[in-house]
Amino acid sequence: MQASRFGPASETKLSTLKKELLIFAVLLLFGLIVLPVCVYVVGQNLIGQYSPDAGVSGLLTAIWNDLAGFAPAAWILVLSPWLVIQLLRLGVRLWRRPVRHTRAADAR
Repeated sequence: MQASRFGPASETKLSTLKKELLIFAVLLLFGLIVLPVCVYVVGQNLIGQYSPDAGVSGLLTAIWNDLAGFAPAAWILVLSPWLVIQLLRLGVRLWRRPVRHTRAADAR
């Protein structure tokens, strides 16, 4: 077995980076394909037909064109699955953070 010239710490960082990139890629694909279809289905049930001559493919095309035009709403929609996961991770990290007591508070 060949030893890594960077050591175990860099291997851990590399595996963490790979894991994060995989999570981002999966959630980006979800945001690009699955989420707009869900938006279409919910919109159909709540509001009605999206456009007389366009179905789900018309909505997908509109979202992808807005992405190419750097429309903030399209980017927020597509990145929202990843953003939600990051916010949940932050919340868990803050929730699990150990409470640090100061000596002044302990003396009271």
